[in-house]
Amino acid sequence: MLNIEQVRLGIPSDVPAAVQQWNTLIAVNYPARKAGVARHSTTEEAKELCPEIKFMHVPTYAADEREPCYRENPDRSTQKVSLDPYRTASRKIFLIFYKYCSKLQKIGLDEAFMDVTETVNKRLMTEYMDRWPQLLERVNDKECGVELDWDEVGITMESKEEEQKKETFKDKRWSKATWKDLQLYIGAKLAAEIRNEIFETLKFTCSAGIAHYKSVAKLCSSRNKPNKQTILRLSATSDFMETIPFTKIRNLGGKLGSEIESDLSIGKASDLWPYSMEDLQKRFGTSTGRYLYHICRGMDHEEIIPSKAPKSIMASKSFNPVVEDLNEMNRWFSILAIELHNRIMQNLEEYNTWPKTFSVLKGSFSASKKLEKVFKSLKGTMPCSGIQFQASGMGQAPSSSHSIQHFFTKAANNTAANNTVAINDRKSQETSKIVVETKKKKNDLNSFWKSPPAKSTSSTEWVCDKCSKKILLKNVDEHTDFHFALELQEQHQRDEDVNMHRSVSTSDLTNKRENSDNEGSKNKKKKLFFSS
Repeated sequence: MLNIEQVRLGIPSDVPAAVQQWNTLIAVNYPARKAGVARHSTTEEAKELCPEIKFMHVPTYAADEREPCYRENPDRSTQKVSLDPYRTASRKIFLIFYKYCSKLQKIGLDEAFMDVTETVNKRLMTEYMDRWPQLLERVNDKECGVELDWDEVGITMESKEEEQKKETFKDKRWSKATWKDLQLYIGAKLAAEIRNEIFETLKFTCSAGIAHYKSVAKLCSSRNKPNKQTILRLSATSDFMETIPFTKIRNLGGKLGSEIESDLSIGKASDLWPYSMEDLQKRFGTSTGRYLYHICRGMDHEEIIPSKAPKSIMASKSFNPVVEDLNEMNRWFSILAIELHNRIMQNLEEYNTWPKTFSVLKGSFSASKKLEKVFKSLKGTMPCSGIQFQASGMGQAPSSSHSIQHFFTKAANNTAANNTVAINDRKSQETSKIVVETKKKKNDLNSFWKSPPAKSTSSTEWVCDKCSKKILLKNVDEHTDFHFALELQEQHQRDEDVNMHRSVSTSDLTNKRENSDNEGSKNKKKKLFFSS
């Protein structure tokens, strides 16, 4: 977000700046952080800490507009935030990623794991083996015989032994390079090429981590932000992991990591080293114990999980104060319909997929006559604290017209039991439908369609049902919309990343590879990972 807005407005990278959503900051650059400004701060708090800070408000949707706009004075009561420009920029970034690497796992709007082993090995052959045939005689040796200047390719993490040599030997402090080191060296050059093309093409800066394992590559990518790259060789991995906070390790920042941290009274990754694999397996299960034993030492044999097209797309809005007027609801229907339409068309262009079902609580969006029918059914459901439109069942797009009107053919008799309307798309072989949900389900979004529960602990406080924080009533608007922005970003992450996270968060980690307990196994093939 910061890169995009600073480039759009021409704000230099050394000027304190933050992305603003209503009265809350959702992204803060490093100059502003140095002044004490933090994410989640209000604009007033930020100004007190850093008077020269520049605020950049996200674009918003308004009624009767087909695209989100940047505005001088956005109004939360009549407009809705949009992340469309950031999704567009994300697509441009990933097009560059794919030029260099086809094996890619998306983990955020602007972040991915890239397995560049194949590209690196090809370059190793053409740039080294073909030029110096004598290297072929050393292919079975641990050391490759090539002298590498690690200072040329980024910030290379040193082992303790190399740190001790630094004062005396300076440039000669590096350990003799292994074949694995040569792979990383070539990979670091490749990462620099990718970062340079992103800057030359889009004017965005980015950081990268280069390592043989995904988890440590991720840790390295955030080690020397902004606009730097960090390399971690196998020989320095243990020393690097020694001081890493345990819950900073990928997949251990949630419930699983907190439970282990509390159960074993640990704080750093190295605090887990005294426990044998057998000890950890007895406590946490066979696969989890094996995973913990290796991950705290920086070893992670998980493969890249290629990114896939999203299965559903959502547009939603929370209301505070609640909406009680049907005319006002009509306006919000219009805004959400426009946003969902734009996202569906963007998804069609990127993935060539088309939804088979639209769903909305208590109603659907379409022509005015259909809206009138929907609104009549809403009369008994006011006040409304939120609404969500969702397009789901994303599949291969039909070759015929991609008009939303095909969802609104005349339906069969509608039963009052569940108020679900199936509407055939006459130009598609499969049934597309609008689902109008009225039946109550546990944990579904029907809870939006009633007055918010009385959770306040006093007449001036409200307890957030998402983070359990006590919020002053005057700040509820900003707090609820902050959660909404985070949810929108999470939508952009791929289903496979969610599934992977769940698998690691279970007590047994059944999806971890069974042969990961022997790091030196001959059957293993080390991969070279970027986290950009």
